Amino acid sequence: MNKRNKRTFGTVRKLPSGRYQARFTTPTGELKTAPETFTSKLEADSYLASIRTDINRGKWINSNAGSTVLSEYVNKYLEQRQTQLAPRTFQDYTRLSNKWINANLGSTYLGSLQLRQISPQVIKTWNKAVVEQSTATTAAYCYRILRAILSEAVRDELIETNPCKLRGAGHVKSKRRVPPTFEQVKDLIDRVPDRYKTAVLFASLSGLRRGEQFALRRKDVDLIEGTVTVERAQIVLKNQPLIYGEPKSEAGNRTVALPRFLITNLIEHLNLYTSPEPEALIFTTETGTPIIKLSKWWNRARKQLNVNYTWHDLRHTAGIITGNQGATLAELMHRLGHSTVNAAMTYQHSTKQRDKQLALNIDNEMGNVIPFKRAI
Repeated sequence: MNKRNKRTFGTVRKLPSGRYQARFTTPTGELKTAPETFTSKLEADSYLASIRTDINRGKWINSNAGSTVLSEYVNKYLEQRQTQLAPRTFQDYTRLSNKWINANLGSTYLGSLQLRQISPQVIKTWNKAVVEQSTATTAAYCYRILRAILSEAVRDELIETNPCKLRGAGHVKSKRRVPPTFEQVKDLIDRVPDRYKTAVLFASLSGLRRGEQFALRRKDVDLIEGTVTVERAQIVLKNQPLIYGEPKSEAGNRTVALPRFLITNLIEHLNLYTSPEPEALIFTTETGTPIIKLSKWWNRARKQLNVNYTWHDLRHTAGIITGNQGATLAELMHRLGHSTVNAAMTYQHSTKQRDKQLALNIDNEMGNVIPFKRAI
């Protein structure tokens, strides 16, 4: 006689109505009842078998889990990451989430939906509304934020898959910018006030980000070694006073060798415009305050030359000049303070000796050029 198979997962019982009810224990220890009853014990057993398979494969999702409203989950997500994100990034995430993800956009009100109600089609409708009501750059940024948030919901086992499946929605094709050559940089230098000439030269050769350069103090420059050390950067937040924090990435903390002729100009600048205290900012406005926004002097110089170069373009100029001296990718990334997930450690392995040689190469090629004459 065959023995009855002993059940190892879930229970099935016959109800007074003659139908069958299935129950099982979730991975978290919660006793769950199937949302519907079955006409036969075999159907109930099949249901339990499918649930067990999903649990074993890590694909089972609690039917109540996706009931969280998106706007609530977004706010929770941001709250948990406030200390992990850079202040400016956190401010941008919060502003864009409130305006484009949680808000009613007319054709769609994404923030009011439960997580389990958000399908790829819903995402498509929402993305179309954002594109129509904002810019391509804003829409792509918002899509990347939403995709990251819903990926976290998948990791939290609130939804099974991320509904953000629009190909290319998180990217925007930007116009290719051509940074100024060193000769064009000299033209800019000739047209800015004396106080800012070294700042323009420094940006076009050091490769520092604007916020890094304008956060530099006298003590950050080693005039004997010919180096500058980046330890902090400006953090400019809307409607808040200027603060200083960590550079953009871990690779942003770096020491960069400078060409000799840049050091010579920097020494003259320090003597003329920088206070003697070690903590004194190297580059300041005419009133001695930090340079936060580029003022009329920058716009006037560009207008005279009929160019629209941005300050960031000068950083690209520095990268091109360094690359033309034969810098390896790792050395170039070191000078610019770049890092990626896959190659962050590699990019930080540039040697001090090779970095100095790169500066020497630049000096040998351009050091005989006097980029500007001061009026004083």
